[in-house]
Amino acid sequence: MFPNRRVITRWLSAALFSTFLIAAPFTHSQAIAAVGDTDTSVSFNGSSQYASVSGAGSQIIPTSNSAGSFFTVEMWIYPRTPTANSTNAVLLSQGTGASRFYMKRTSGNLVFYREGQSSESTCGILPESMWTHIAIIVGTSNSYCYLNGALDGTFSYASTTAIGTTFVLSQYSYNIGSGTEYFNGIMDEVKVWNTDRRSNVLSDMNSYNPGDSGLTGYFDFNEGSGSTLTNRVTGASASSNLTLVGSPAFSNVESSTVINGDQVITFPRSYLNANGGWRIPSYVSSVKSLVVGGGGAGGSRAGAGGGAGGYVYDAALAVTPNSVQSIMVGMGGKGFLSAKGNNGTNSQLGSLRIALGGGAGGTDNGADNVPHTGSSGGSGGGSAGGFSSAVLNGAISTQSSTYGYGLGSAGGSGEGTGNWSGGGGGGANISTGAGGNGTATSVGGKGGDGITDPIGGTNICYATGGGGGSANTTGAGGNCGGVASVNNNAGGPVNSTTWPGIATANTGSGGGGGSWNGSSDPIGGFGASGVVILRYALNMSVTLSYSGGTSATYRTVGTITATGSLAGKVTFYERGKAIPGCVRVSMNGSNVATCLWKPSLHGSTTVTATAKPSNTYVPNGSTSLNLAVTARSGKR
Repeated sequence: MFPNRRVITRWLSAALFSTFLIAAPFTHSQAIAAVGDTDTSVSFNGSSQYASVSGAGSQIIPTSNSAGSFFTVEMWIYPRTPTANSTNAVLLSQGTGASRFYMKRTSGNLVFYREGQSSESTCGILPESMWTHIAIIVGTSNSYCYLNGALDGTFSYASTTAIGTTFVLSQYSYNIGSGTEYFNGIMDEVKVWNTDRRSNVLSDMNSYNPGDSGLTGYFDFNEGSGSTLTNRVTGASASSNLTLVGSPAFSNVESSTVINGDQVITFPRSYLNANGGWRIPSYVSSVKSLVVGGGGAGGSRAGAGGGAGGYVYDAALAVTPNSVQSIMVGMGGKGFLSAKGNNGTNSQLGSLRIALGGGAGGTDNGADNVPHTGSSGGSGGGSAGGFSSAVLNGAISTQSSTYGYGLGSAGGSGEGTGNWSGGGGGGANISTGAGGNGTATSVGGKGGDGITDPIGGTNICYATGGGGGSANTTGAGGNCGGVASVNNNAGGPVNSTTWPGIATANTGSGGGGGSWNGSSDPIGGFGASGVVILRYALNMSVTLSYSGGTSATYRTVGTITATGSLAGKVTFYERGKAIPGCVRVSMNGSNVATCLWKPSLHGSTTVTATAKPSNTYVPNGSTSLNLAVTARSGKR
């Protein structure tokens, strides 16, 4: 008599592990994301790829004959260096001839046209190799351009031709207008509204909101594969879906790498999907986290350096396994000519951590030579220099006093007795982060120091203050670990209309102050976008299954299958002894290894497996499978 077959039981053991500083390649096989968890975008090659829809009933841009009506178009964009066919890259277009609307990136600037205009309207700069959110609000007599949630320009028309009086859809495309103007870069989150969204742009750029009233087109690009971009607006016709032409590639918004057994996830911009953010892995209860706000803009005309975004680092932040955390990445402030620039915007990791945007640097008003103080923020902006008899103090940081955590420093003072030297913006370094003061020898203040990457295993310098502008010697951007600033945020060149430029993306550094050359002024330098980075220990788990289900047959070959969460090799055992031919079996590309096993004994038995990951810093995983071995049927 043989025992009754037993019900199979399984279990796995998991371990967390210490962290090291040697990098290893990342494998996406660690986990499969649930539907709605991912945020993907689409990359176009600038020569042959685009997306379009055409045909009756597929109208996207709304039409109206009433005066005072508006529509709004928004999107995230990451331009690369133009190719031969993409120097005038059409981002979005609809209609033909004069009866049309389009948005382009021309000579690095955002331009747009709507019927009734005599010529194109030119907005601000769309820099290469960084994310920028753009929004165009189009009216019958006025239109508005927003970059990273801040107003960039207002445009009025001599004609008040109503929107879309003769609009007919011939093509709604992201990359081409005439068929020769392709976009080279990445796009995401295209939204079209039949309303005026001026008061909502800042929240729109950080929100997943396909159910909002007034939307006519919402393309989140979160399909991840295929050739269709679905219009997510509730009740939208399938005829308004977009077709990808030329097989452009989908890619994740976040970047991932593995450093000695630790997963490092970097978010360069806000993470937008149907489930509300990034899902913490089910086995993770503590993460290292870095949250840096967007840097403040530098000032203009002997302007001061912008303050760095607030800097919040946690070596062990408690999180709830399998919870979804919203990810909001602050953008850098925009600089202006003879006017104060914008603060950076906040970065946020769910409800757990917030880092304030950096304060804008002070500006000397060119009309009356009155200098102004910088603004408070994650770090304070410096104050401008000028002809004022007073020395103006830089703004203080408010990061710590607001939330009780995080680092940020005050901006420097501007020299105010006619020597034209602005103060430096504050940085995040707790000891040397205060912005330097402008001097009586016309030297701009140095930006406050930042902090070298504590989390991602890189030499990136985060949250440096911008250097102050001057009429003689401009201030340098903040140092990092004793090394001179690498974040492109020194004060602007003296005796030149060249502007200080844009601080290095995703560092949260403040923009450099514009100098004074005696006749004309450059605009203040743009602050850098912030960043959110998470790091947590990887886990090697392995599960077993058997081709016979819950039981095996005596002296009959069956297949044991081990599926791991990471790449590696598997050794299979029966009753604690290695199964011949099943030692250190390499997993295939799907992290699966198999073993052909012939039971040699009747009764209940236990099959186990240990998995050794390819990454030597991840501990082995193990699991067990209980089986009942039954007699063979028929003759022996």
